[in-house]
Amino acid sequence: MRIATAQAQAQLVQAMLDKQSQLARTQQQLATGQRLLTPADDPTAAVRTLALNRALDRLATFGRNGDLAESRLQAEEGALAALGDILLRARELALEANTAAQDGLSRGAIAAELRSLNDQLLQVANQRDANGEYLFGGDQSRQIPFVREAGGTIRYTGDAGQRQVAIGEHRLVAVSDSGERVLLTARDGNGLFRTDAAAANTGTGRIDAGSVTDRSAWVADTYTLNMLSADQYEIRDSGGGLVTSGVYVPDSAISFNGVQITLSGAPAAGDRFEVRPSGRQDMFQTLAQLTQAVADLDADPATAARGIGALGRGIEEIDQALGHLQTIRTEVGSRLNGLDQQRQRNADETLSLQSLRSQLQDLDYTEAIGRLNLQTVALQAAQQSYLKLQGLSLFDLLR
Repeated sequence: MRIATAQAQAQLVQAMLDKQSQLARTQQQLATGQRLLTPADDPTAAVRTLALNRALDRLATFGRNGDLAESRLQAEEGALAALGDILLRARELALEANTAAQDGLSRGAIAAELRSLNDQLLQVANQRDANGEYLFGGDQSRQIPFVREAGGTIRYTGDAGQRQVAIGEHRLVAVSDSGERVLLTARDGNGLFRTDAAAANTGTGRIDAGSVTDRSAWVADTYTLNMLSADQYEIRDSGGGLVTSGVYVPDSAISFNGVQITLSGAPAAGDRFEVRPSGRQDMFQTLAQLTQAVADLDADPATAARGIGALGRGIEEIDQALGHLQTIRTEVGSRLNGLDQQRQRNADETLSLQSLRSQLQDLDYTEAIGRLNLQTVALQAAQQSYLKLQGLSLFDLLR
């Protein structure tokens, strides 16, 4: 076959260009440390690398979510601790108020501090996180959750929602607790039932918070203790049925349906006392009632007796509220622990995926440097061959 001079020249030039392209590609691989410069280099590995990159991106998102969740949970834990400190101080003041050493002036100071504690409770309840969102607003975290009405009562404007974020594949963590749950749902009374003295009582009788002797015998109902005379009582259920009756002995326990209550003082005939199942407790109302109870201690004997009873019930309710807050703090701590565990699992998975991706796309420098040397020698040989061949011509032989 006859090969024209122009054709031979073109083939030599193309050969040199191909070797230069191969050399340039190897140099680019060495510069970037990547074996896969384009999907065409290894389509299968390129597809697998894209899948690994997507998985790593998801893990990075989980990591950012975890950081945000940790920040919010730590803020909530701090707020719960502050709420507990406020209630503990209120409990101390209630115990202090109910002592003979106090007079009207000192009790007035105690009542003033209790009102201040109520304001502090409201301030903590409306605390924000680092992003400016309210901690206890539920899903309504952009609006203030607790508002003081004109009459002094506190109204909750949030909802019962609990926000959750994804911190792993199929793993969510709650990053909030609603203000309704935190401040409005602790049990009142002693946790099983609550006692009250009727506002119309004229005697100085007082009823304690009561205690449980046999929970299985308790029948949830509203019971009324009626003083038939100064030394005779009866207890009836909500339907008017007689539960028990007896002779009133001050400071002696009265037992019925698995619970016992104690009356003290001198109740008058016609005085009434109520025992009802525990309901939900509003911590703001609890502090307000304590404040009123302290003020009642310096009133007439009947009012003072109600104040002493209210102080006892208030202390019981604060204990219930403190236990309620501790339960939520335990849950928050458990979420933080779970967050740390998930973060470690995500880190392990990230390391594994990065290792797989490295095997697919990272360059073997030893092999690439050896290939670079071979390609350099091959290009030099092609260039030298071209120099020798480009001078050959039939006309040189005719000189």
